[in-house]
Amino acid sequence: MASLHDSSRSFAHVSALLSKFHWEIIMAPNTLLPEEILAFPAQSTVKAVHIYFLGLIYGSNYVNISRLDQNETVCRHVEEISSDLTPDALLKLSLLTWHIDARGDFSQELLQFITELGEFEEVCQVIWEQYSDRSEHYVSCKVFMIEMLNLLRFLEGYVARSWTRLCGKSD
Repeated sequence: MASLHDSSRSFAHVSALLSKFHWEIIMAPNTLLPEEILAFPAQSTVKAVHIYFLGLIYGSNYVNISRLDQNETVCRHVEEISSDLTPDALLKLSLLTWHIDARGDFSQELLQFITELGEFEEVCQVIWEQYSDRSEHYVSCKVFMIEMLNLLRFLEGYVARSWTRLCGKSD
């Protein structure tokens, strides 16, 4: 099964850059948009990562992907995860969601992007420009791309650990 950690994915060329940087996600403490505006669209990306993860562990044929976005347990879990994110992480995830779906909603297109990370560099270029205008944390586009990839990997790991605890399974 492929995951965000799989070096055979389309962004494998980015993985070499990651070795030059700390695995710790560097996040700015403040953004120029209030968290209330960022929470819902950020949750849409967290939900896409969550559903992607569930498809990996249970098999995409077994899991009815189209219904998971309305699942009460998944939604509650997504809200819990999102409440632990920094304002900077919320901004990055919101910009990604808005890029894929201007309404900020979870969509099949957002899930497909998370699943395949197609055009990752191009998407990061666009949202980096928006990020630069809305954050107190200036980084180059290359560093932004690495931070975004680390954030998505972090979310996948967070979902995996917390879902395992939620379901009562041991690691």
